Amino acid sequence: MCIIPKLFYLDIENRGMKLTKAKLIETLRVLNEGESKYQARKIAGVTKQRVYQVWKQYDESGIVPVLGNKVGRPKRPITDEEHVVVREVYERYRLGADALERLIERDKGVHLPHNHIHRVLLGSGLAEAGKPGVKRKQDGSDTNREMVRHI
Repeated sequence: MCIIPKLFYLDIENRGMKLTKAKLIETLRVLNEGESKYQARKIAGVTKQRVYQVWKQYDESGIVPVLGNKVGRPKRPITDEEHVVVREVYERYRLGADALERLIERDKGVHLPHNHIHRVLLGSGLAEAGKPGVKRKQDGSDTNREMVRHI
């Protein structure tokens, strides 16, 4: 019998950011009151090692550590050549970033991601930023087609 261990054996438990600001403050309060690291760990739902890390930062500086800032991959800066290419192609075709992505690759032989192109267009005032959390309305033409097929 061959058993293959999972790469992340605690994956189901480790979804998302566990130590929120409220849990962090509660954990530090409990530790200040003299409770054990294990009790603080139970409250926050993190490992004892993480509690030790946070407590060390708090103990050395005296301020609550900031979590979750400047995480993730940094944005790639937009070069002047990319500005020029995007503006040229936009002036010629007057299309959105998704369509311009393919046209730039076809005409100029340069691949620029559509989100990168959109940032250039936003910076130039040639595109509008979408409202966060608002989904695009669909006209229901798919539903109408389905109804026509079934009649």
